[in-house]
Amino acid sequence: MFVATQRTDGVSTSDIICRLVRDYDMYVRRNLARGYSAQDLNVGFIKKNQLEFQSKIDTVKSKFRTYEEESKTFMERWEDRSKEYIHSFIGLFEKTGVLHLLHRSQSPFMLPSSHSSKSDTEDEDTAASKHIHSHNKLTQNDKKTQGTN
Repeated sequence: MFVATQRTDGVSTSDIICRLVRDYDMYVRRNLARGYSAQDLNVGFIKKNQLEFQSKIDTVKSKFRTYEEESKTFMERWEDRSKEYIHSFIGLFEKTGVLHLLHRSQSPFMLPSSHSSKSDTEDEDTAASKHIHSHNKLTQNDKKTQGTN
């Protein structure tokens, strides 16, 4: 028996049926989650279990993405904080002058040999250290020559 229905502008029955057929799995999954039974939806046992399993897999994937984003955010914050801690730690030594004293107390043989990585102050410190070292050798040589005379 055919029953005529009143048409509504902008609503196509064919479009609704096509959407249901195209998105059938999502439709059944959503209605199973709402509490409809597999019999109400005319879905077999295997299809029902397949859709429930797929829903659980999607939930795990979603949680994994969330954890992945949270861990990236955590690592970025960790890196930023570690840089701040290192900077403030070095700042403590720069303020007290300990770092400058450490550079001056090193022998010229202990300083790095690559000239391109040195700053202007390191070049000055190296030159001053070499000058002092050569001055000490001259003084020692003078004492030796005076001691023999």
